[in-house]
Amino acid sequence: MFEDYQICPYTGLRSFTEEESLYFKGREDDIDAATAQLQRNKFLMLTGASGDGKSSLVYAGIIPNARAGFLKSKYTQWCVADFRPERSPFKNLCKAIANQLDIPNEVTVESELKHGFSAIVDLYRNSDRFLDEDALEWQAADDRKRASIKRKAANLIILVDQFEEFFTNPENYDKGVPSKEANLVLNLLLETSKIALEEGLPIYVIFTMRSDFIGQCAAFRGLPEYIGFSQFFVPRLNRAQLQLVIEEPAVLSGNQITRRLTERLIHDLTEGVDQLPILQHALNQIWHAANNGTEEMDLIHYAMVGGMPVSELPEDQVLKFKKWFDDLPENIKACYHAPSLQNVLDTHTNKLFEQARAYYIENTGKDISNEDTKAIIKNAFSCLTKIDQSRAVRNRMTLQEITNILGRKEFGTLEVGAVLNIFREPGNTFIRPFISDDPESRALGENDVLDITHESLIRNWDYLKNWAEEEYDNYTVYLDYEQQLNRWVESGKSNAFLMSIGPLTYFENWINNLNPNIHWVSRYLPEEFDQDKKLSKAKNILKNSQEFLNKSARKHVVTRTVMRYGAKRIGIAIALIAFLVFSSFAIRQYLRQQNSYILNSIQDESIELINTSKVSFENKIYLIVEQLKLGLTTIDESINSIPDPIEKINIANGIATLLVFQGKDQPKELIFRSLTIADSLSDEYAIPGNLSSSFSAILKELNDLRVTLELAFYYNADAQLDAWKKSNAKRSGKIVLHILESQPADFDDIVNLTLALENAINYKVFAPEETQRLIQILSPFDEVDRSDWVKENFKADNLMERGNANYGFRFNGLYQQLAYLYASQGNSERVLDCMDVLLANAQNNYQGDYAAGADNAANIATVFYRTGQLEALDDFVKGYTLKINISFEEFYIRLLGRMLPNASTISNLNLYSFMTDKQNLNLQFSDRAQIGYFYSKYRETVLDEIKDINERNYLMALSFKNEGILKGINKEESPKEDLSVSQLFDQAFEYYNLVSTAYLDQTITVIGAAATDNLIAPRKFLFLYPDLRLSFAPLEPRVFFFFYFSDVFLEYLLDHRSIDELYPTKTELDFFTAWFLAYNSNMWEPRYFLINPIRYEVLKKLDIELAKRKNIDQVDLNWMYLYLGEMAYLNNDVDAMSSYYQKINPDNLLNILRSKEFGIRVNNHSFRLIATAIEGLANSGDFEEINRLSKPFKKSINRSSLYSYAAKDLLIKKTNPEIAKRLLDSAWVEFDRTGIVTSGRPHTILLAYTNTLYDPKENLEESYRIIKNLGGKSFATRFMIRSIGFHAQLYEAKSQFPENISDDDYSLILSEMLYGFAEGKDELNESWKEFQLGYPWFVSRWIIYIDESS
Repeated sequence: MFEDYQICPYTGLRSFTEEESLYFKGREDDIDAATAQLQRNKFLMLTGASGDGKSSLVYAGIIPNARAGFLKSKYTQWCVADFRPERSPFKNLCKAIANQLDIPNEVTVESELKHGFSAIVDLYRNSDRFLDEDALEWQAADDRKRASIKRKAANLIILVDQFEEFFTNPENYDKGVPSKEANLVLNLLLETSKIALEEGLPIYVIFTMRSDFIGQCAAFRGLPEYIGFSQFFVPRLNRAQLQLVIEEPAVLSGNQITRRLTERLIHDLTEGVDQLPILQHALNQIWHAANNGTEEMDLIHYAMVGGMPVSELPEDQVLKFKKWFDDLPENIKACYHAPSLQNVLDTHTNKLFEQARAYYIENTGKDISNEDTKAIIKNAFSCLTKIDQSRAVRNRMTLQEITNILGRKEFGTLEVGAVLNIFREPGNTFIRPFISDDPESRALGENDVLDITHESLIRNWDYLKNWAEEEYDNYTVYLDYEQQLNRWVESGKSNAFLMSIGPLTYFENWINNLNPNIHWVSRYLPEEFDQDKKLSKAKNILKNSQEFLNKSARKHVVTRTVMRYGAKRIGIAIALIAFLVFSSFAIRQYLRQQNSYILNSIQDESIELINTSKVSFENKIYLIVEQLKLGLTTIDESINSIPDPIEKINIANGIATLLVFQGKDQPKELIFRSLTIADSLSDEYAIPGNLSSSFSAILKELNDLRVTLELAFYYNADAQLDAWKKSNAKRSGKIVLHILESQPADFDDIVNLTLALENAINYKVFAPEETQRLIQILSPFDEVDRSDWVKENFKADNLMERGNANYGFRFNGLYQQLAYLYASQGNSERVLDCMDVLLANAQNNYQGDYAAGADNAANIATVFYRTGQLEALDDFVKGYTLKINISFEEFYIRLLGRMLPNASTISNLNLYSFMTDKQNLNLQFSDRAQIGYFYSKYRETVLDEIKDINERNYLMALSFKNEGILKGINKEESPKEDLSVSQLFDQAFEYYNLVSTAYLDQTITVIGAAATDNLIAPRKFLFLYPDLRLSFAPLEPRVFFFFYFSDVFLEYLLDHRSIDELYPTKTELDFFTAWFLAYNSNMWEPRYFLINPIRYEVLKKLDIELAKRKNIDQVDLNWMYLYLGEMAYLNNDVDAMSSYYQKINPDNLLNILRSKEFGIRVNNHSFRLIATAIEGLANSGDFEEINRLSKPFKKSINRSSLYSYAAKDLLIKKTNPEIAKRLLDSAWVEFDRTGIVTSGRPHTILLAYTNTLYDPKENLEESYRIIKNLGGKSFATRFMIRSIGFHAQLYEAKSQFPENISDDDYSLILSEMLYGFAEGKDELNESWKEFQLGYPWFVSRWIIYIDESS
């Protein structure tokens, strides 16, 4: 250890500070580029691999650059509000803002920031940092006063360092979902950045984040778009830059370093993460070894810190080194066991570990054993690390928390802190807070938060790496044990749930070795508990645990006695009894193993499961439908087994919803039966007199039924479905009227009330006098005094959230609802009064306006149309467009955009946990007449408003094209007087051909996947794009939107137009690439996006046309060839399949795996297409082509996944088991090559699934072996049980259910087993075909791609 410390130009593991920017070298170009990007965009997401210097680039690069004037902004002064999210991102943000804006009380900041996403901007504008030249104070000030004001003014940088802490702390991010506080912070910062950019304010927002967390950013709505908008990836340093990093700081600090040491360090640097931290730490230690830089730093000093073996030193330095080394204690010599640059860090920390006892005695004067110091250090570092999604990361803890987990009465925070100080000394800065020149910094307080300096320490100190893995193993064992314990407790501590002897012995040994105390247990309790509740719960867990172990042990006294004394003597005494009972037991056991017995027992179990609140709604429905597929139950039997009348409706509607969502219009008989029951029960229980206190529950069911019926009609325009829609709306209207007239004191479910009201209005169920009565009750415009109930439920501060982005209406949506009611009367004047209130109180959202919300004026206009108030509609549109200063044309084109089928529509279904959107669906489920009316209205407006002949003809062409596409999707019968789809396209081309070429070639900005994703394209792009395409975001701007709806326009082009003439150059041909990108981005979950696949015949025609083109090689069509190959394979057209796959260009194949939207799901889908290609090619024996397509994938994880998936599908199809085995063997080879993996192991899940599917009896044990300690172990187990079910081994499958799992998990696994059983039987009725194709990707098409560039 090198204790003497002076000013060292090398920072070690910690980041460079602003004060050390002089020594921050090698990043000059990156600093300039990042600074320019920040100046341009006002936002910067700085990403890079762990240890690549992101924080240093900001603190020692961008910020000094700004202060030096290289970041040009309004003021000369700068204030930097920097913070790390840690466990309390909101408080940390508020503290940073308060500090930099000189706000004395951070509570004031907290209060302000909770009132709107623009609050940071407001605080800045109201602070001394912002100079308002329009303010009276400035205008009245003399020169001296103005100079004083100017001195206080400053630009503001908000820096979120270590952004990944939003994901690594469960307080911020749990089970893939950000906390409300985390969402609030993100919304505040993104909105601040947006306003700063739009209004030119000198506010800049910077995030630094490890690049391996980019996929998780999709959990924050709007963040992926901002990353795409302004991401700066910190690149690796090249050789010249590394030389600067090594030599320049030494020169600047007056030290010397030999060129041979520089060359050796650069040579020893290996690829991978942690290059810079390892190098900086080694340089720091070399500097200390060179007598604090007073000697010329050379190879001998490198050897002295463990960087190179003595055998490689120059001859003149060997003797000096050996003399120095011989004087070291033996335990320190042992730390030099494997000299290398990568091990300098390990050597250093091992020396500190060995010297800790002597350090403690020297600094405290107290004795302590070597074992105790090492135990304290191990405990502390175990506490300060954790495994997050297979990544070892830091975990901050207070000294008191660490001491409590240690649980040694003789060691308090004083002793533990003193032991750890050796890792805080200057030169040993491994734990924050560091010891400084201030003597008081040596003593840690009990509430001081400790943190490992850099995660590279976790990866490069072998002891710590092992401790972290050991702690993680203990945690996973604890989770298994806790499940068994909870099952026993929840059963009323029934003896039937005590442990068998194997698990008992295992857990007893584990507990005896670990000896967990309440503080260790509380560490792993859910974060929603406060500390006192967590400790109380932990105490109760340990109490129950001891009782559980004792009772389980008593249960096995006899067995343990046998094991202790031997079975032979005891066995003789009971042999005769055993013989007498064996024969009857064997017969019973044989019968129970038969599939028929298991299937019958499942029916009984299912009745219990669907009647318990412990099973989630989606898992109940999944279980029922899997039984319906196999004929194990009927819808009537399932519904009749439920005693609660409201729950009967819930389940009936849930069955219908899942059948429609996955099967579209099939199986029709079951869809209609479930809807018949739901409709009948709703009629019976939706009578106000039958409801008593269940208004909210029945409204929720009626609203859910509303969405299911609309979706069912979308897929099948049946008259009965239309009748059910209207009868459901009538029920809704009755209940709404009853509630608003009776005003129950305990009713406050305004969300469901307004949804039901909207549905009733949309279907014109209210008589005129009823509409007027509703207005009298609700409206503040009339002189009638409203009731306290109305005032309370519709207070101004009550925000009703609508749509996907969780924006909404103040006054709990009152004025939007009143606008609907007035519109149904044709009272445009009052509707415009409502608009005044809505516009004045628009929530400060992403675009800052009312029109950006999920429900807006377009829905109101639709009510005018639906209720026949067409003249009043014109008055409303005129008044509204004047208020917001837009044209009629813009209003109607945006209204038409709201008609497009999209994922937010499906998000209203309330089937899965993520389907929680609430919207007025009167535009998204437009019928044929409504589509025709509003397109005609739009064209009237274009002809009336647009004077430029080219613009007018162009917009007319687009309108006919878009109407044709929407009507091509629509399932209703077309009236005779309507133009056919083909005729609409003919009309489109008539107008398009009138537009000048110059006008069509002008460049325009069009929206990409989201509001921040703008593309530059020629104007003709919107028309020649093979589908409906808009230039703006048709829905909420933060919702991803991809423009694929149908192949009808492409079919028309191929049959009636010349592709050569319309798409003459690469510019136009790239429109097809854009279309395939959109198509692929929706096809990862086609049911969710309400789309049908492109038809094989249409795609074949396109390929034939494009193949004729000489320049087609310049266009990336890999997606098209992958889809064509898959279609040919599914149609058993082997020759065509091979020809399509041969057209794929592997050199740019990875380009299709770079989507940033929807997390990694789109990339997973593209990866699945490649796996299917390998499956098809393997089935045809073309392994040479497989090698060609696999070549771009260098990661064994990905190759293993591809081969496993292909083998899995071949086994399911039962086409070629020998080829499947060959692929499975290849997957195993790649699996063995992966070695230690820290970024997740999806290939392991797939391999375990496929391995079990191939032969459950032989391979099950091996599959369990590879998923041991796997983060996704439960997922893998479900797949393996499904595989056993596939082989019709239901008894064996059930025996593999994990012990003591929750009812919810049990229900899910039972469904998985039945899914596999049905898949293996392959005897499903044809009516289930669409349903089978509609399973979500995580059920039927599960595969995970790992970024090849990470």
